[in-house]
Amino acid sequence: MKYIKGFNLYLIIILILFHFYSCGSSSNLEQVQNYSIDYYTTGGVTGMSYGLTVDSEGQLKFWNGAILTNRIVTDSLKLENDDVSILSKLLEDPTIFNFKYKETGNLTTIIKITSDRGSNIISYSGTITGNSFPHKIKELVSELNKLKNKR
Repeated sequence: MKYIKGFNLYLIIILILFHFYSCGSSSNLEQVQNYSIDYYTTGGVTGMSYGLTVDSEGQLKFWNGAILTNRIVTDSLKLENDDVSILSKLLEDPTIFNFKYKETGNLTTIIKITSDRGSNIISYSGTITGNSFPHKIKELVSELNKLKNKR
C-alpha cells in the first residue's frame, strides 16, 4: 500500500511537470501570427493603384485597379516559408504598429498592415521612404519590394 501511494505521488508530479513543459513549449510552435499586408502605389496621371497583398499563409497576390475596392488580381503565387518567416519576424516589432506617418502626393505609396497584434496604415509621397523612417519600417519596405520583384 505504501508503494502505491508513492507511485501515485510520482505519477502526479510527472503529469504536472509534463503539463508545464507542454505549455512552455507551445509558444515556440506558434511563430506565425495571422496578418495581411497591402503594399501599393496610387495616383499619378491615370489615378490607378498597383500593388500586392501578402498574408500569413504565404499567399501573394499582385493586383491593380482604379478604385481599391475594385481590385483585379493579375497574378498570384505561394511564398516560400523563409519569406513568410521574415515578414512574421518583422511584424513582431512594435515599431511596425506604432510608427505613424501620413503623407500624400501626386504618387502615394501605402502600406496597410492588419494583424493579430493590431493594424497600421503608413503612406508617403513617391516610392522612397523618408529619412525619418525607423529601420524596421525601411526593412519591411525592402522585403515588400523584394516580393514585388518575384512577379
